[in-house]
Amino acid sequence: MNKLNFLPLLLLFGQIILSVAGYTQSSTDSLWNIWQDNSKSDSLRFEALNTYIWENYLFRQPDSAVVLAQIQYDKAQEKGLKEQMATALNTSGVAYGVIGNCSEALDYFKRSLKINEEIKYKKGIARSLNNLGNTYTCLNDNDKALEYFLKCLKVRIVLRDEKGVASVLSNIGIIYKAQGNNAQAIDYFMKSLKMSEKVGNEKSTAAVLSNIGGIYSNQKEYAKALDFYNRSLKMREKTDDKRGMGIVYNNIGVNYYNEGDIAYSRTGNIQFATEKYMKALNNYTKSLSLYEETGNKAGIAGIYTYIGIIHFDLGQFAMKTGNKDLVETKNSLALDYLTKSLRLQEELGNKAGVAAALNTIGKICIGKEDYTKAIFYCTRALRIAQEIDSDIEVKRASHHLWESYKKTSQFEKALQMHELFSETMDSINSEANRNEVIRQEYKYEYEKQAAQDSIRNIEEEKVRDAEFAQQRAEIKAKNNQQLMLYGGMGLMLVFAGFMYNRFRITQKQKNIIEDQKDIVEEKNKEIMDSITYAKRIQSAILPPLKIVKEHLPESFILYKPKDIVAGDFYWFEQKNGKILIAAADCTGHGVPGALVSVICNHGLNRSTREYNLTEPGKILDKTREIVISEFEKSEENVKDGMDISLVSLAYSVRLESDNEVKNTIHLQWAGANNPLWIIRKGVFDEKNTGTNFATEIKTEVIDNHTFIEVKPNKQPISKFDNPQPFTTHEINLQSGDTFYIFSDGFADQFGGPKGKKFKYKKLKDLLLSIQDRGPEEQKKVLENAFENWRTDLEQVDDVCVIGVRI
Repeated sequence: MNKLNFLPLLLLFGQIILSVAGYTQSSTDSLWNIWQDNSKSDSLRFEALNTYIWENYLFRQPDSAVVLAQIQYDKAQEKGLKEQMATALNTSGVAYGVIGNCSEALDYFKRSLKINEEIKYKKGIARSLNNLGNTYTCLNDNDKALEYFLKCLKVRIVLRDEKGVASVLSNIGIIYKAQGNNAQAIDYFMKSLKMSEKVGNEKSTAAVLSNIGGIYSNQKEYAKALDFYNRSLKMREKTDDKRGMGIVYNNIGVNYYNEGDIAYSRTGNIQFATEKYMKALNNYTKSLSLYEETGNKAGIAGIYTYIGIIHFDLGQFAMKTGNKDLVETKNSLALDYLTKSLRLQEELGNKAGVAAALNTIGKICIGKEDYTKAIFYCTRALRIAQEIDSDIEVKRASHHLWESYKKTSQFEKALQMHELFSETMDSINSEANRNEVIRQEYKYEYEKQAAQDSIRNIEEEKVRDAEFAQQRAEIKAKNNQQLMLYGGMGLMLVFAGFMYNRFRITQKQKNIIEDQKDIVEEKNKEIMDSITYAKRIQSAILPPLKIVKEHLPESFILYKPKDIVAGDFYWFEQKNGKILIAAADCTGHGVPGALVSVICNHGLNRSTREYNLTEPGKILDKTREIVISEFEKSEENVKDGMDISLVSLAYSVRLESDNEVKNTIHLQWAGANNPLWIIRKGVFDEKNTGTNFATEIKTEVIDNHTFIEVKPNKQPISKFDNPQPFTTHEINLQSGDTFYIFSDGFADQFGGPKGKKFKYKKLKDLLLSIQDRGPEEQKKVLENAFENWRTDLEQVDDVCVIGVRI
């Protein structure tokens, strides 16, 4: 049994705090009467109506709130009151958010922001930005959400709105928590907690305490998590915050479930796990009741999922004890709740909730040994989870698919899913994240105690100051006269001597600095001249692009060294009627990489020119032999070398039976760690294309194109334990095919909004999207995509991408 370590998605819209000048009545009738009274000022009437909507309809009858907000907007528009128009639009947006229609809410908040920016109303701008961030959170677009929250934070800091700053800091923490970045999340939560406590905002403090509890629950610190949840619950009960209470009961339920699940996984103790699950179910039931009372559809959908999971797991326990009737009952209840959750999540457009429900239904199918259905549901879940960048749901889906593929003897797919599962687990369970949680908690407690000690010390110092103040005043009066007389004269003499001495020292330092500067500049010039000359030498070993274009007119080479010289290089050769082209990636970059590239380039040249080799696998075998031989001349154990993707093209003409002349382009390829990608328009028929791949290839049909990946030998051109001969793969290409060879520099570049790697999947999708363009246009698109992804970050490695269209 695997822990379902995911927390509910919470949509917390910013609350508008209204004060109605001259108004003291609090009853609903009074508010409505003020709105109806035309003798009152416009500002008073609109504020009364807004308060009336928020206090009586917004969270209880959101549909009615939309109707009233439209009345408010129409009247404000009639009178030309833009601030009130923006306020009405904001209220409509919150109402649609409560209903669960986040797409509609997004439209209203954008319209509200536009008006607020037009009239330069900063409080309104901050409110709209915060609500847009919350709405994008609901839509699982964490990048957009973070963008709007950071904009909101800047405005609220300018406004010195400490309550607002605390709220948006917490919202940013929620985004990082959803992404599995616990270190960043806890940092923002702690900042929010300190500020909320400072300004005495109990509602905000309660929300942050609950969020910190979620971090500890993710880290399996269940006792600590429960402590934070209970502190949050008490504060919410104190303020009668029923929506917030529903969220905390939900989180406590998840905490008990995870605790029981982990205990069962480690010890198999069904009794202990059942006890925890029943506590979880009790809290889920309380949460569901509060969600229904407050009309929280998103919360209801999430609770359905959790209750479904509980019933399924209790059914699994019943199976182990042999109670078959209970198994069927629990499985039926589980599917009923999960189906209701899935329908509601789809209605709300909550992709994270849809993925969670699909994953859990898939898990139930595995429990019933219906692996075909499990693969169907979990494949959908994986696609959605990758789309919204949810590591937790990717982990669950890949694990379930790994089990299902293994049970159905689809071992290659099972291995792919296991690799994805392991990679995602490493990201989620980073030890750095765990340590950062502990460090930040101690930092917060220390700073809190230090502040208390500081206040106490100040009070003690005030008492001491009072006792000695009179004595200091008397002594000061007596000494002042003498100091004024002698001090002035002495100060002049000291100052004059000081200035003279500083002048001498400054002149001496200036001379030394100028001498050192000249030396450094001269050395730097020598180094740069040497590297620049090295670039000329390295450029000389690269084939002229003009020659490549003569033989491969429909081609491009994107070559971007990280430094002046590079470890990546491209290679081109003609031999015995064949065209050879390669993209190579040598160990390191800069000067060390360039030195290795010269040796590896020399090895390729010797293999073809001296040994007359044209078959890619044999060329790589001989090149490895030459490179190792060169490095063995050193007294040190040098293991440097290169990864490479090497293509051989042979053009042949034959006469068909109907006297038609047929051109054939035969490709041979071998790779050391780097693959070959081929994109063909239409469907790839391996039987009719002269294909001879020594290992299984990966093919996908996407938008009427077949993407073919041929995997390399997992060994470099260098010293390697148990080296094997390189494999030569063969295929007949057809007109319109495009093949790509490349180093790892493009895919490994960090950037984007989260500072993550570009990755090979994104590179594949990019290449598929530009198949209707010519080679030079493809090169331009790739270069722009690389720079836009990198933005201000440093280029991490050399980049070499070669594309050839047949």
